[in-house]
Amino acid sequence: WFIYTFLIDVFEAVPVNGFNTVVTLGLLAVVFSSVQGGEKRQAALHATVPVAVLVALAAYGYVGGKHSAEAHNIGMLTSTIGLLLYAAPLSEVPTMLGTRSAGTLSLFGVSASLVCSMSWLLVGILSKSAPIATPNLIGVVLSLLQLSIV
Repeated sequence: WFIYTFLIDVFEAVPVNGFNTVVTLGLLAVVFSSVQGGEKRQAALHATVPVAVLVALAAYGYVGGKHSAEAHNIGMLTSTIGLLLYAAPLSEVPTMLGTRSAGTLSLFGVSASLVCSMSWLLVGILSKSAPIATPNLIGVVLSLLQLSIV
C-alpha cells in the first residue's frame, strides 16, 4: 500500500503505510534473529521474499511513474493481498464448527480489522480509487461476518 498510495498521490496515507512497512520489516528482522540452528536458512528465505517483493514493486512502480498502468497493477495486487488478510480468520471456521467455540477468533483483532477496513474504504471513496475502496468494502463485510461469529 505504501508504494501504491505514493504513486496515486494519496499522500495522507503515505506516512501510515511507510511506518507499517518499517515495523513489518523490523518484525521480520526480529523473527529471523531469534531462529536457531538449521531453521535459519528457511527463515532467511521467508524473510527475503517480502523484502524482494517490496523492492520489485517499488522498481516496477518507479519505471511506470505516477498514475500509470503499473501503479494501477500495484494497486490491484495490494488489493488482492489485503483481501487475503481480511479473509484469513475465516480459516478458523471449520475448527469453530467442530469445537462449537469461537475462542480461536480474537474479538479485538476482528474489531480492529473492521475499523481499519472502514477507514480505508472511506479513503478509497474520497480518493476515487477502486483498488483501495473495493477490497476494503469486502473487508468490512468479512469483518462483520466474523463479528457475528464471535
